[in-house]
Amino acid sequence: MLEPILDDLNDRIELETTRADCDGHAFTLLFFAPGAEAAEPRDFVNRCEQRLRAGDVWGRVGPDHIGVLLPFTTDLGALRVWERIWQGSTHGPPKPELRYSKERVVAQGSAAPDPAVAVDVWPAPRVEVHPGGVIALLAEPLPRWKRALDVGLGLIGLFLMAPVMAVVALAIKLTSDGPVLFVHERTGRGLTRFPLLKFRTMIPGARKRQKSLASINLMSGPLFKVDRDPRLTSIGHFLRVTSLDELPQLWNVVRGDMSLVGPRALSPPPSEYLPWHLERFLVSPGVACAWQAYHRAETDFDAWMRSDIQYARCPSSLRKDLRLMVAILVSVLRRDGSR
Repeated sequence: MLEPILDDLNDRIELETTRADCDGHAFTLLFFAPGAEAAEPRDFVNRCEQRLRAGDVWGRVGPDHIGVLLPFTTDLGALRVWERIWQGSTHGPPKPELRYSKERVVAQGSAAPDPAVAVDVWPAPRVEVHPGGVIALLAEPLPRWKRALDVGLGLIGLFLMAPVMAVVALAIKLTSDGPVLFVHERTGRGLTRFPLLKFRTMIPGARKRQKSLASINLMSGPLFKVDRDPRLTSIGHFLRVTSLDELPQLWNVVRGDMSLVGPRALSPPPSEYLPWHLERFLVSPGVACAWQAYHRAETDFDAWMRSDIQYARCPSSLRKDLRLMVAILVSVLRRDGSR
């Protein structure tokens, strides 16, 4: 669904500006803020995909707007496109803002802009494109029942596992130099970044040695995983195969950075994902995910992404999450895919 979304809308605007400077054609940029007067953002996304022309592009602009770039289109033509996008809507088309180069529109013999439409004339359009893109606008908040479950079970888990976590922390401190916790920035719901907490399982400076191990990387795509990683500490392998290294993530769950169940919070920044991968970020990442339950030995990155997207597309349900957690517990006990 989300593959056509462009978050580099500025690049396309600059390209269109350059082309229009050469041949004098008109182009129009429509702005729309999803709100109470219109349908939900997802409805607008679907309408864009179904009813825009092949050469039209769109993306997120600023914190609250979606922009639609219409090449070779005057302001009046843009309004007709806008009406076609909203054809059949029970609310009718919401009022857009039109932004365009007046000189190019006049050169095409266009009539004056519609006075009912807010117009901001600029010679070379430049807009602030929100770093989260349309994904950030469409990301769904956790259902109340799921957030309540996360907080309740997260606090209970922290309380019950406190003795185990204390033993793990002491073991890490006694067996290797460096901090007990590993804090790393990960990507969450709506492409927001947050600090993820884990027990440290690698020696200091491990990331600097990653390049030298690239030839034995088992994973495709931007992820890195090797069999019996030589950078692991003396107890690092045990902590990983038992998933004890992930216990501090319960604090991320209580904070609201993560959920107990959801797509894995991975380390690559958003720029390293393909556009179709980004749909996984419509929901909150989880401590437990479908990949751990059913595909833990899988090394194909795209297959992993498809598993996450399938979870993101299915409606949230307690039954689904509980079934996943049980399957993950079985997978951990059997040490499926442990390296």
